[in-house]
Amino acid sequence: MRTEETGNFVNKHLDRFKRYTKGGKNSISKRFAKPAFPDRLFKADFVHEDGTHCSDHDSQHLVVRCARDDEDEILIHHGTILSGDSVIKDARQRALLCQQYPSALCCETEAAGLNELPCLVIRGICDYADSHKSDDWQCYAAATASVVRRRLPPLPTPTQGPLESGGAS
Repeated sequence: MRTEETGNFVNKHLDRFKRYTKGGKNSISKRFAKPAFPDRLFKADFVHEDGTHCSDHDSQHLVVRCARDDEDEILIHHGTILSGDSVIKDARQRALLCQQYPSALCCETEAAGLNELPCLVIRGICDYADSHKSDDWQCYAAATASVVRRRLPPLPTPTQGPLESGGAS
């Protein structure tokens, strides 16, 4: 699948959410829209101050990253996802996990316990597992994950899985 094809499909799918405007500020179109403020990654030693919004924090505490060619481009990554039974809200703990599992892309909790099942986990990433965790990007991340699932070919039913069909496990 070419990047250009994926981008067109993603934008077309996300535009579908804009049609659902009933409900005012709680409408689907507003809940699943991309947040108006930028995605910000703070240095691991900068702890969030209670009662403040991350957009109020001084930019000197931000991690300097390369500018993205297209701020609206949604990137699809595939690889190892760390799965656990508690939400991580500590950048130092995240850094330790990064050292211990350098190939891991992210941490999540919803798929914890699925490691014994043959399955595909699709995640929309919405925070950096630090004290700045908020739900601001959560609905948009869920919408983008749904785009990826819609783009995949149909998944096999349990009777067509590798164990039932004699394939490798």
